[in-house]
Amino acid sequence: MILSLTNALQLLAVFQCAFFAVFLLVRRSRLDPPTNLSLSAILGLLAVHLSTILLQQAGRIPWGVTPAHLSGLLYGPLFLVFIRSLTFRRRLQPADGLHLLPAGLALCLLVAGVLLPEILAVGVFVSLGAYLVSAVATVHQYRRVLASTRSDARRIPYAWLSFAVAGLMVIYALDLASFMVGEAGQGDSALLTALRSAALLIYVTGFVVGALEQPRLFAGVSEEERTLISAPAATRLGSEELADLEQLESLVAEKRPYLDPELTLLELARIARLPARRLSRLVNRGRSQTFSEWINDYRIEEAKRLLAGAGNASSTILDVLYRAGFSSKSTFNAVFKERTGLTPREFRRRAQGSPSSR
Repeated sequence: MILSLTNALQLLAVFQCAFFAVFLLVRRSRLDPPTNLSLSAILGLLAVHLSTILLQQAGRIPWGVTPAHLSGLLYGPLFLVFIRSLTFRRRLQPADGLHLLPAGLALCLLVAGVLLPEILAVGVFVSLGAYLVSAVATVHQYRRVLASTRSDARRIPYAWLSFAVAGLMVIYALDLASFMVGEAGQGDSALLTALRSAALLIYVTGFVVGALEQPRLFAGVSEEERTLISAPAATRLGSEELADLEQLESLVAEKRPYLDPELTLLELARIARLPARRLSRLVNRGRSQTFSEWINDYRIEEAKRLLAGAGNASSTILDVLYRAGFSSKSTFNAVFKERTGLTPREFRRRAQGSPSSR
């Protein structure tokens, strides 16, 4: 049997998914158990699903719906578990079992012999589409919470997290287009299937490698932090709150907690002896900033002081950013340019009146 390009890509995808699924199970990784297991389950189910389709195309298995085809109803719930456990330290709850109901219902219909392939396909596309929307909402909320509670929010690798969601959306769109073209009978869906398989190969590699490397940088958000962004707030602070804000800023200027690169809102609330919700409101409403923006303003002022000081002329830019409370050079450069309109080197050159800088 001579494999077509589409079949060859599908076969590669099967081996790739199977390899990574086993790899995640047998080798300890930085992922938490729910994150690791959900990712391994997605890849394992995908390998079984794709291999079943290949065997049907080769005539080794009769055409029709098999239990492997029901995997499509599990991809969405498992992907959402992966995203939530990675970002929100969320553990599985008994109510999460409700997400398995569609797959369970489809299995009952399959056993009864009344499950039509077209009905299952529509159900899979609707399910995965809904869960992708939920994943996008989860990532958006995660970014909001980090900006509101973590001073180092900008160093979190959002690009990879966006790739994880957007990449799956691309594969979903290609799969849906291939299905619609095939059902309409108005064109050859082989090209779309080949594109989907190629995209899957690229996506799985980037997704798994990123999942193994990136979580060490992720800041899993606690439930307490998550609730801080939902607290209702009026548009203006009262006189008592304005006094609290003044005291808070005096304390921050005096004790300089912003020099800790991993400072969180909860930690500052403990230092200031203020309820976390109140501190969040003081910053958000009193200064119209997120916690991350507010703290970085203090760090930038500290960096400006260090860069302008004649006694720090021998300090490198890297020394300055660490001393000012930043932990990432890229974040420091970006924030500094946003706040001052200059790069750190340009600022130092102007402040010290020298033709060059370190």
